[in-house]
Amino acid sequence: MSSSLITKISEKSEKKVSKGRNYVQVLANGLVAAIFSIVYYILQAEIFLLAAVVSIATSNSDTWASEIGSLSKGKTFYILNFKIAPKGVSGAISGLGTFASFIGAFFIAGVFIGLYAIQYGLGFDDFLMFGGIITICGFLGNLIDSYLGGLIQAKYRGVETGTYTEKRWLPNEKVVLASGLALITNDAVNLLSGLAASLITLVFFI
Repeated sequence: MSSSLITKISEKSEKKVSKGRNYVQVLANGLVAAIFSIVYYILQAEIFLLAAVVSIATSNSDTWASEIGSLSKGKTFYILNFKIAPKGVSGAISGLGTFASFIGAFFIAGVFIGLYAIQYGLGFDDFLMFGGIITICGFLGNLIDSYLGGLIQAKYRGVETGTYTEKRWLPNEKVVLASGLALITNDAVNLLSGLAASLITLVFFI
């Protein structure tokens, strides 16, 4: 819900029109959380519940970074080499977007802790541990998303105009693969980053 609200605010500010999420995007952002939730239900081990929540925090962190970061008036940099980058391109980060991504992960941590405390109660030590793990791992997940987006996500270039796009087509123009791997779309990057963040969470308890 928070991601949808942030997206709507960004769209209103930039006067964009959103077509909503398709089923592939929903799966990319929710599959990892669903799997770890099922594992938690079966094993009743809190580590898997945290892994599920971290995946959600990663998705929320990524959305807040993208939507709020797009409003930044400052410079945008490629995460791979910190060279100046066009706003909105995968693998690019900004100060505002990075700050927003941390707050996005922190927001999910706060919601989870509040609901968990109401249901089961929560000591101060667990409060700090749960909040810290979800926030840090969710934030790291977004950085991983940016890194993978810059490193392996497919980017295409228009043959005639030289226009860059993450889509496999441009209106009335052929495109060629300019960088990345053809199979790695933005949805694939979202899935991989959510999985990576959840696995990092599991490492905390090994």
